[in-house]
Amino acid sequence: DTILATVSGGGIGAQVAGLKEYRLGYEQERFEGFYNQVEISRKELTPRGSDFDFIGNGGGDNRLVSTEVSLYTHFGWKERFLSNNLGRVSLGSTHPIFDARFTMGLAGPLDGDIDYQKLVLGVSHRISLGTLGYLRYLVEGCKIWGDVPFPFLFIPPGNETFVYLPNAYNTMDFFEFLADQYVSASLSY
Repeated sequence: DTILATVSGGGIGAQVAGLKEYRLGYEQERFEGFYNQVEISRKELTPRGSDFDFIGNGGGDNRLVSTEVSLYTHFGWKERFLSNNLGRVSLGSTHPIFDARFTMGLAGPLDGDIDYQKLVLGVSHRISLGTLGYLRYLVEGCKIWGDVPFPFLFIPPGNETFVYLPNAYNTMDFFEFLADQYVSASLSY
């Protein structure tokens, strides 16, 4: 199970619910390293198998639908990028990089079932220590307002594999904890 989940990217999340997602977005880069994004999305979760049901969603059709509007801002002073025809990858910056995302879930439009607000703020930085290497840190915080079912809460990334994952909690199983607010800090050398 564990080796197969590692290779396939499966795990309990893929076993519990199927996901259909539609997204429409607009992104504008004001200058290199600073961009904004607006996105409208619709997510539909349906349970897989007979052992799992969504209870209390009020619809009676055993599915969860989320209609979301998200605003995202990214700022990295003097951030450098490597670009090609398919996209680009950040090479980082000598200064901290800031990210902010505000998401509003709307009950009603496009059959949305959930009304909530979510704010995620983060800062990351890679500091050169000369011949000693690099020090990397990431600090992130999130707060969710409103009552949301568990698939829409923050699920800390666990690790049930034999491979070390740098941004996961390696002694924690998948879906072991859920949170509607958190602060996370990571430091690596």
